[in-house]
Amino acid sequence: MHKRVAELYSRGPRAERAKQLRRITVMYDAALNACRSKDAEALDSALEILKGALDYSAWPELAMNLNAHYDECHAKGREGRFAEAGRILASLRKAWLDAK
Repeated sequence: MHKRVAELYSRGPRAERAKQLRRITVMYDAALNACRSKDAEALDSALEILKGALDYSAWPELAMNLNAHYDECHAKGREGRFAEAGRILASLRKAWLDAK
């Protein structure tokens, strides 16, 4: 499954795939930093960028699943449950890095 994720979400030349992975990783880092600083607004901004990067045409089920996780993190941030949102985001970030 990791290979399929990497192939479908990393189309294009190798350099473009690396740039795409860096952009996603940077957004996960921004979201995790927002969780650490308990900044709901910064968390929302990072989550919106991550949601905007979803490719529903490449793998709809994965995009919908990630979108649901991002929505859950948004809700947890609004409830002040930043540690829980951070755990979810850390797990997703690791999955992205493992899939490369």
